[in-house]
Amino acid sequence: MKKMLVFVLIVGLALSGFLIQRHRQHQRTLQVEVPAPAQSDRPMNTWQEGLTLDLRTDYTGNDPAQRQLIEALRQEETRQKPQEGRN
Repeated sequence: MKKMLVFVLIVGLALSGFLIQRHRQHQRTLQVEVPAPAQSDRPMNTWQEGLTLDLRTDYTGNDPAQRQLIEALRQEETRQKPQEGRN
């Protein structure tokens, strides 16, 4: 019985040492050097200059189909009553 306990302890210590060593080797290979970020803001500025703002304020629209769709959406919203948690 005592021999078996000693054998299990030795095998357990050897196995744990092996796993720790393998973990350390794996950690060394995962460390990757990250290059320094670019110092130039020029590409971002160029991208932002290409954006245009939509300054229109006349989104009401006079299209009857659009008005009918908006009214249907309002009716559906009141039917579901989201403020009461029904949806």
